[in-house]
Amino acid sequence: MNVSQTTTRLLKSMAAAALVVAATDVTLAQSGARQTQSRTMMKKSQMAGSDKRMMTAKVGLDGYCPVCIVDARKWEKGNPRISSTFDGLTYYFPSTGLKTKFDRNPQRYVPALNGDCIVCLEKADKRVPGSIYHAALHNNRLYLFPSEKEKQAFSRSPEAFEKTDLAANGECIVCLAKMNKHVPGSHEHTVVHKGLRYLFPSAKEADMFRKDPAQFVSAAMKMQGDKGQMIKTGLPEMKAGMVTVSGLSGCAACEFGVSPLNDPEELGLAIVSDDGRITVVEGAHQTHPQIYNSRFKELQLVAQGEVLKQEGKVTWLKAASLQQTN
Repeated sequence: MNVSQTTTRLLKSMAAAALVVAATDVTLAQSGARQTQSRTMMKKSQMAGSDKRMMTAKVGLDGYCPVCIVDARKWEKGNPRISSTFDGLTYYFPSTGLKTKFDRNPQRYVPALNGDCIVCLEKADKRVPGSIYHAALHNNRLYLFPSEKEKQAFSRSPEAFEKTDLAANGECIVCLAKMNKHVPGSHEHTVVHKGLRYLFPSAKEADMFRKDPAQFVSAAMKMQGDKGQMIKTGLPEMKAGMVTVSGLSGCAACEFGVSPLNDPEELGLAIVSDDGRITVVEGAHQTHPQIYNSRFKELQLVAQGEVLKQEGKVTWLKAASLQQTN
C-alpha cells in the first residue's frame, strides 16, 4: 500500500469517527464575562434508547439550565435526560437537584414571554423570538432579545417593560368571562400561558383557567371586540372596523371546499367557530406558516381582522393578528 492510499484510508476513518462523536464550543456573554463549554453529541446507540420527546420537543434556552442562569448567574448546559416541560418548552438540567428546584417554582426560572422579546411586544405588538446571546437579568427575571438594540432599549428603562407580559392588566380573566366583573388578581396565584402571566384572586380561579385557558382567552377577546374594553391577551388591541373570531383550525379547501381570495391555488387556513361558521384567513401560509402547517391538528385559534367577503356561513378575513390559544 502506497502513502497516498494510506492517507486516504486514515482520512476516511477519521471522518467516520467524527459522525459518531463530535464536540463543539459554545461561547456566551453574560455580565461581561465569557464562558466556554464543550458540547458532545451522544452516540447513535445512546440515542436509540432515548425518550422520543427529547427528539421532538422544543427546547428552551438552547439546552442551558434556567436555574443555573437565574440563581448562580452562570450558563451551564443541561442533560437532555434530566428535563422538565413547562408552558410548551422543555428545559434541561445538569442534575436532578436543579430539576427539582425548577419544578417547585418554574415561573421563577423560565424567561419572560417564553423567550420572546419583551421590547418587541411592547413597542410593535409582535412576538419576536429572543436569543441567548442577547440576554439580561432584571429583578431575578431572565429576558431574551433578538439583538443588542432591543437589549439596550430594555436596559435603559427596564421598569417600562415589567408589566408587558401581564395579561388582562393583572385582572382575573375568569371573573371577567364568568361574571363580567373586573377583579384584581394576585401574584400569589399566577399562571403562565403562552408566555403571558395571568393573575387570579385565589387558587380556585387559577385552577379553572388551567383546565381550559383557550375558553377564557377567547371570551376575553370577544368582550374586547363587543365592548371596546382593552384587555391584554397577547393580541393587538381592537381597532375600529375589526372583528374577532375564534374556533378550531382546519383546511379551507380540503374540508370545506373554499379557497383564499388572493391565493386561490393555496388550500388555505380555516377557523371553524362553535356555531359552525367558517372563516378563511387570507395569506396565513405566508404570515403564520407554523400555524398554517399545523392546521389539521385542530388548534384553538383567535384571529382579529377586517372582513373582505361574506357568503353564507363563510367569511374571508384579512387578519391583523392570529394566535393559538391552546
